[in-house]
Amino acid sequence: MEAGNEPESSDLLAQAQPLESYGFDKLSTLPDDILHHIFSTLATVDVVRASMLSTRWVSLWKSISTLSFDVTYCTKTQWLVNFIERVLIQRGESDIHTFRFATYGNKVLDVLCAYAAIDFAVNHNVQHLDLDIDGGVSNYWGLPLSVFTCISLWVLKLSLMPVEDYDMSSLVKLPHLRTLQFVHLKLLCRVEQSEYYI
Repeated sequence: MEAGNEPESSDLLAQAQPLESYGFDKLSTLPDDILHHIFSTLATVDVVRASMLSTRWVSLWKSISTLSFDVTYCTKTQWLVNFIERVLIQRGESDIHTFRFATYGNKVLDVLCAYAAIDFAVNHNVQHLDLDIDGGVSNYWGLPLSVFTCISLWVLKLSLMPVEDYDMSSLVKLPHLRTLQFVHLKLLCRVEQSEYYI
């Protein structure tokens, strides 16, 4: 195929046929545990797309224990927000082992979506919470209070997260937390009505 004539990914998806139609569907013969492990390495949007490749996978994605959303490079923010809401609604009540959410915007839409998704993960006994969030100099971001009382949480990783400088020690109840990782943490200090990032 000549350069510049590559089909767009949406065209490829429209043309995709289930693997069964080719008469050899070796992937669908794998046990669910192995498929779940493979799916756990992919972004959730790719897992849902992959579910169209096999009739057996159509509902398998709803039981994966790893959810990974990245709104950083999405130009269709509203589409992604709707997608995340649909995934969370259709997913059911099974527990979430790992939840990843990344964004580098300071749009209120992203914040509300992230808060709802994080609360969903907390309410579904998330064990590993990985948040990679940069709100710039915006003060929209903070963590939902539910994160500080998540009794199922074992690992909390915060990247580029602006954190308010106030004492929350009386609110924090994380009895199973074993790993707390900060990467490029931004501590927001208030000095005479000014905000500074450290």
